[in-house]
Amino acid sequence: NRYLTDLRTGSAGAVCVKHLAPNAKSVAFIGTGVIAEAMARATATVHGFEEAFAFARSPQKSSSFCKKMSKELDYPFYACATAEDAVRN
Repeated sequence: NRYLTDLRTGSAGAVCVKHLAPNAKSVAFIGTGVIAEAMARATATVHGFEEAFAFARSPQKSSSFCKKMSKELDYPFYACATAEDAVRN
């Protein structure tokens, strides 16, 4: 079942964020597929990010992911042209 796989993966990432980056104000996603969505949702439940940055090989996918997650999680997501740009922010 894909739903449970995504939920478990997202939850594991959320636990890591909670304990390894408790003071982080932003987060970066390299890749914007279903796993990134699961990670964004799960981390939002345990950490109050102020902004997020995302990179995907397809600019359209980055933009779509950012619009969807910004609306759903109520903090801004910014599409980046490179992975380096995403993690530098």
